[in-house]
Amino acid sequence: MLDFSRRRIASLRRSARLLIAIAVARMVTITCTGIAIGYVLMFPVVCAIVDTNAMHRRGDGIVERGTDLRTLVNTFRRERDTADHDDAGVHPGTVLLWTSLIGVATVGIGVYWATWHEARQLRRRGGWAIGLAVGGRHIETPSTPDERKLINVVEEMAIAFDHRPPTILILDDEAGINCFAAGLVPTQQILCVTGGAIAKLSRDELQGMIAHEFVHLTHHDTERGTRLTASLHGLRGIQTMAETLVRAGIASINNTRRDRYGNRRGGGGFCLVVLGAAMYPFGAIGAAAAMSLSLGFNRHREEFADAEAVAKTRNPVALARVLRIIAGHPNGGRIKHVRAAIVAPMCFVDRTGRRRGVMSSHPPMFRRIAAIDPKGDGTPILPAATLDADTVNDPASREALGLVLPAFAAGGDVTFAAAAMIGGMGDPRNVSAALVVLSALAGTDRDDAMSDYVFMRGWSEFHKEDAKRIPLDELDGELLRQSFESLRDFSPDQKRRLVAAVAMIAGGDGNVSENERAFLDVIGDVTV
Repeated sequence: MLDFSRRRIASLRRSARLLIAIAVARMVTITCTGIAIGYVLMFPVVCAIVDTNAMHRRGDGIVERGTDLRTLVNTFRRERDTADHDDAGVHPGTVLLWTSLIGVATVGIGVYWATWHEARQLRRRGGWAIGLAVGGRHIETPSTPDERKLINVVEEMAIAFDHRPPTILILDDEAGINCFAAGLVPTQQILCVTGGAIAKLSRDELQGMIAHEFVHLTHHDTERGTRLTASLHGLRGIQTMAETLVRAGIASINNTRRDRYGNRRGGGGFCLVVLGAAMYPFGAIGAAAAMSLSLGFNRHREEFADAEAVAKTRNPVALARVLRIIAGHPNGGRIKHVRAAIVAPMCFVDRTGRRRGVMSSHPPMFRRIAAIDPKGDGTPILPAATLDADTVNDPASREALGLVLPAFAAGGDVTFAAAAMIGGMGDPRNVSAALVVLSALAGTDRDDAMSDYVFMRGWSEFHKEDAKRIPLDELDGELLRQSFESLRDFSPDQKRRLVAAVAMIAGGDGNVSENERAFLDVIGDVTV
């Protein structure tokens, strides 16, 4: 067994470094935004001080000055170049220092208040609200063997982790294989499992996946996730405020009028636009950096949970097999509910299966499999496929199907067992193999228009684009032998489609000849 203790320690150290980096990114964002605000506010503040000094010198309290942006800028330049700093006390550098301090304090208070408010809202919602929001159904009493299996596994893991069993919810409408845990305190914690996970996973595999989620619950990952989410919400508030200031400034500019000197009194509007424009880049960059670091933290916590789950269950093969099954499943780990985005970082695997690199909330599947079971098979496991007895209706095709699959001849459905993915119909070699075999079967007794018809009848089972049958004079024994060998690499679903296709071709003319019987025997040997 691998040294999972060493891996856990290394993962904890990386997670701690990322948390420090997130805190630093937040402080840098607040500081830079505050300095940008201070720099923008320095101009009107200097002009206001100059106006105040002028009023004191005149003694009448009246300053005849326009308030357009050009006037403000010219006043600032003149004061910067000619003012007697010792006398008037108007020093732009000093003003910048104070406005920056005020800006940093204001932004900091705003960000921390937004963070606190969002965290409070998340705590009030609790795990129950999240589970129900994505369509979860609470299991009070098990109604099926699969539900009983799930409850037993959860109770076993609660004992193993010495933790209160969470409330169990099932996402009945989700065919993907996934689950997530949520909730900040044990009385509010839930465990949501998709219907696909319950139906497709064995008891040992389900145990490995549930153990992974218990690691998140017992090591307070849900609490950390709540804090990070609230922190990102606070940083995004900078962007929101910047956009609000720009819109307010534009509205003010559009509604300004000219004063008696002919100047447009829109200095305030221009200042709001400039202030918002100065804030936005820092808010956007800071939020993006914090998001990237938060996703990196989440990826390390997923690796830690894998290692801790294996240490508890002592069964790395089962957990690795879960990931291989998800990688080969048509629906993967997808959760398609419209509100599924709120649980994306909490899921066992990425709910979309599309994100990669720094913007992914989970490590790549192949890397997780290799870390759990480096000496095992890391290829995806394709799901089993069942050929229903009613797939083929006409008697001749049913007879042909019975020659390929003896179990079908006995009157029952036939299941092609799950298998590791070697190649599917997306593999050009397998497409060519199917084309050669079906072309040869269609031309076993004749090479005419009827052969083309039965070939297309069978080829339609693959739901591929139309293909032209290969004439018999272009086929040879070696090509046919290689194609038969390639049939072994077909996925269970493609084997099901191939068997149905050869049955339709062999029985397409209403009769199964001796040559076709011999051909079907060979296909049966390499596919079953």
